[in-house]
Amino acid sequence: MRAVDREDMNTTHDSPACDLQNDLSGVLVPRTLR
Repeated sequence: MRAVDREDMNTTHDSPACDLQNDLSGVLVPRTLR
């Protein structure tokens, strides 16, 4: 994966946009599905 994804995972709680990016990368599922 990209190094940027790791940073996005850390800022996931703060930025909802990161959730979308992670979801597309398959790294993390959006909190909305939980």
